[in-house]
Order: sequence, then structure tokens, then C-alpha cells
Amino acid sequence: MSGARTGTGEVVTAGELVAGIHHGAIRRLVVLSTWSDRQHIGGVEIVRRLTASGLTSVLIDLTREGRVAAAMGLRPDCVGFAALAEGLSSLTDVIHRDHFTRAHVVPSAGYDMRFADGAKLADLRLFLAAFAEAYECTVTEYDRDAIDRLPIILDEETALVIAGPPGVDACSGDLVDALRAVGVEDLLFMESSRLATGAAG
Repeated sequence: MSGARTGTGEVVTAGELVAGIHHGAIRRLVVLSTWSDRQHIGGVEIVRRLTASGLTSVLIDLTREGRVAAAMGLRPDCVGFAALAEGLSSLTDVIHRDHFTRAHVVPSAGYDMRFADGAKLADLRLFLAAFAEAYECTVTEYDRDAIDRLPIILDEETALVIAGPPGVDACSGDLVDALRAVGVEDLLFMESSRLATGAAG
């Protein structure tokens, strides 16, 4: 990556992030969106840009909230990761097409990893590995309320991205403190665009 440095990590644009993936070893991104309630959903923007750049990509939503599905034009009742985690659906059943682009998405559909036990967390790692085998790059939109479990899905091929709108200092505050508390300090910060009618900003 070639963005500016801060005391806690590197600041990049979405374009720089995609370019870095094309030329680097990172094949998995985990995204924490600080303003997802205001349609600044970093994972959606990133997966659309990755797909437009020619990489096969999928966005896996682990946020519980349903905002990713709505932003990508999916029905509220579509099958998603919750059904996969419970053994009710297969991997192929939970993959959907973004209504606005060629990107793929696995909606949360109510999955809540805050209450996943050890066996379920082990299954989660296996599912994420399976998606990583099927796609050139995977993007996971992560639940900010499950920070304590975040290290379970991080490895040397995964980059953690904190996405927030321009003008908001995402490089400090409670989120970064919470990440440090669980031993996560290698961060990328990305200014995310507001999603308009589901399309990438």
C-alpha cells in the first residue's frame, strides 16, 4: 500500500487498496465500517471496486444488521450466512449477486457471532477458508460489537480495514482502543463514500 501513515496505521483510498491487492499478497480483507448506519459501508464499496478491477470477489456480511443486503438490492428474506452456520444451506445457496454490479455477496440474514460457541467459530474459519478458495479476494464486513472475537478470523493473508466517511477521524477513539485491547494494531484506514441507491460512491 502507498497511503499516508498515522500513529496507528496507514490511510488509503479505496483505489489504493484495490491496487495494493492486485500487486500484493493480501487476499482477504476484514472491514469495520464506523458509519454503516449512514450508508458508509466500506465492504460494499471495496467489493464493487475489486470486481470492477477484474478480480472475482465476494462480500461476506457478519454484521447482523441487514444494511449490506439492502445496499446491494437483496430481498430482506434472502437466505444468508445464518442458514449456512446452522447447516440449513450450502455455500452455493447463500451466494447472491449484487443487484447493481457483478459482485457477489453472502448476506448475514441474522447471523450473530457474539453468541457463537467454540465449534461455531471453528466452522466460521472453515467457511471463510472455503470462500477464499473460490474467489481471488474475499471481503468480510465485520460486526463492531464482536471485536473480542476478531482475532479468530485474522491471519497473515488478511488485512483489517477501518472505513469511515471523509472528514471523520477514524484513526482514534473507542474502536481503535478496543482493537488494541485484543492485540490488533496493524490497521488500514479508508475514507468510504456514501452509497447512493445501492451503487458504489
